[in-house]
Amino acid sequence: MPRTTLNDRARKARIREREVRRLRAQLSLLEQISPAQLQALQQAADAAEKGAPLSADSPYAADLIKMGVLRADEGKLILTKLGREYLEDLAETE
Repeated sequence: MPRTTLNDRARKARIREREVRRLRAQLSLLEQISPAQLQALQQAADAAEKGAPLSADSPYAADLIKMGVLRADEGKLILTKLGREYLEDLAETE
């Protein structure tokens, strides 16, 4: 049964708005990325290509997780889709 009541539509709209706000916050943090954080992100990407993810004790891990470019899984840092897209955009602009 489809959920198309007005209350359900309002709930879905609130959820979408929350997701948009979270993404905007992540992107604003990502625009202010420092060179050291960028280097840590590139190291995580290189490690992901080799199949050996970095440990989550990196000094910039918490910042990169807040930006949404990395996620921690069982003590390891894993590159997210947003992180891959960001690095691809950087490579295209250089």
